[in-house]
Amino acid sequence: MTWQGNGLYARLYDWTDDNDNGINIEPDRMDAEFDGIVAAINDIIQGNRYWTGVIKAANGTAAAPSITFNSDGDTGFFRKSANVVAVAAGGNEVFTFDGNTSGLSIGANGQGDTQLRFYDDSNDQYRDLSWDDSESAWTVEDSTGTTRKMYHEGRTVGADDIPDLPASKIASGTIAPARLPVWNGTQAAYDALASYDADLFYFTTD
Repeated sequence: MTWQGNGLYARLYDWTDDNDNGINIEPDRMDAEFDGIVAAINDIIQGNRYWTGVIKAANGTAAAPSITFNSDGDTGFFRKSANVVAVAAGGNEVFTFDGNTSGLSIGANGQGDTQLRFYDDSNDQYRDLSWDDSESAWTVEDSTGTTRKMYHEGRTVGADDIPDLPASKIASGTIAPARLPVWNGTQAAYDALASYDADLFYFTTD
């Protein structure tokens, strides 16, 4: 077989034409034909040539993804449902890409809390952003390695936690469009916002 410019292989000989032209089947011609077939298959398997058509795979599952790896059969890609592609690792669904909603989902039911990791180059380690089911709160790891929880209004907030300031406690300003009180670290001050350490302003100069 010979490689064509259109991305396809072609036969070297046509046995019907040879017969019509009185050409006998000869060992060297057969060897050349079959050697070409073997070379073509090897080219594809070894990645020396590319597929010119659509590559179709079975739907697969998280436990047995349809596109996977030789030494890690439960890690790879599978079709979860219509227009939804999922990534599996260790037989568990870890990511889904949903074309119906243009959404990215992390984790799946029954697998516990999930996290998104960001690399901290300055400290040569990862920092985590995750959802804590037991606390119903987001947790974020700062540059010191301290895990801080982000709570909504009405929850008990610790000294290392981050409260969610409601709109009702952001006052309008006369100089700037809005004034954001900065919490001073005490629960009472947060509840009443009777005092604050500083103001954060945004305004234009023209």
